[in-house]
Amino acid sequence: MALLRPADNGASAPELFGTPRFRTFRVTAHGVPLMFRHTCLFLFLTAGLLGSARSQGMFEPAKDARPQRFAAGFDLGLLTYSGDVDKGGQFNGDHKWLLSASVTGQIKLFKIGNILYAHVMATAGYDPLKATSNEYDFKTDIFHVAGQLKVEFFTRSPFRPYVSSGFGMVFFDPQSTIKSARIEQMYPSYRGVDKSAAMVPISVGVLWTLGKSMDFHYAFTKTLCFNDNLDGWVSEYNDNFQSITFGVLFYF
Repeated sequence: MALLRPADNGASAPELFGTPRFRTFRVTAHGVPLMFRHTCLFLFLTAGLLGSARSQGMFEPAKDARPQRFAAGFDLGLLTYSGDVDKGGQFNGDHKWLLSASVTGQIKLFKIGNILYAHVMATAGYDPLKATSNEYDFKTDIFHVAGQLKVEFFTRSPFRPYVSSGFGMVFFDPQSTIKSARIEQMYPSYRGVDKSAAMVPISVGVLWTLGKSMDFHYAFTKTLCFNDNLDGWVSEYNDNFQSITFGVLFYF
């Protein structure tokens, strides 16, 4: 059964909020969902840090871990994509792991006892995507901006799990390489025209206090995009991407 549908190249404006059919559980070459592998890696790292923190008595009562209201920092990450040129997609191709970068600023909204902090957070960053197949390759440079709500747990601990989510935009311009006569014939009908889209980032991470004004953190982030043109080919499902990031936050 064909999964393709012709792109509406006559649209007057990008469709930001089409039916969000996401490839959340892209199957890898080993038959294991990609998101499941990332989640297992994240949980393994978290378990190691929790064990270390517990052995050092880091969950004993202490002063407020982060009394400061403002923070800014940067992240570096490993990024990959889920879409038409991925395993199990239209072209059954191979995605590449690439380096991403972003900057972050946050303001503390409130604190609830020893339980949690709530922050409003703004991010901007660069997310390159690339994938190859026997018939079709693509690469694109994505720039994103987003506003998010971030919630940290265990306000007296230097080891604080957190979750964040919000809303933003991605801006992209995919470059395609057609490698077969069949795809060259089909391409005009399935070529996308959009170069921006709404997106929802969802992150789960951990903060580790390194000093009075600096935290190290790592996170797994899934970015759900309301568009199928990240790879230049419009078909059945919206494209999206995921990353594992590491970074630092400076408080003031």
